[in-house]
Amino acid sequence: MMPLDEQAQKWRDANEEAIKNIARLVYGSKEDYEQEFQQLALAITNTDMNPWSFMPEGWEGVLGSAQRYESFLTMVHHAMCDDGDISFVEHQMHGSCIVMHNHHDTVLIADQMKKRYPSRLPVENSYTIHTDVHRFIKAIDE
Repeated sequence: MMPLDEQAQKWRDANEEAIKNIARLVYGSKEDYEQEFQQLALAITNTDMNPWSFMPEGWEGVLGSAQRYESFLTMVHHAMCDDGDISFVEHQMHGSCIVMHNHHDTVLIADQMKKRYPSRLPVENSYTIHTDVHRFIKAIDE
């Protein structure tokens, strides 16, 4: 059995490694295709907005842990720079949020919006799907 102080050191080491990886993701690349990702990562890191209002389902608490935030940023990097499975949704009443689906997957996005914003009002036509990172950043910076 590992003593607590040894395990605690492993946690500290893993946390430090995650912080280094976050810095590499956010500041490490000068490639044009990664610039929008880096801008989004900085905006999410620096916003005063409550993450529960705009983060994808299941990822709302990522800013509380360097390791979870590193995992989230890695997923978003892959979505933005490789497969396009990320969209931004502007809801008329609830503001902007991130959805981890391609903007063409409107049925999946509609299902997520119904779960995220359950109400008696019809969800259809109450939101707009887009891929404009700068528009989303502006929304969470306001």
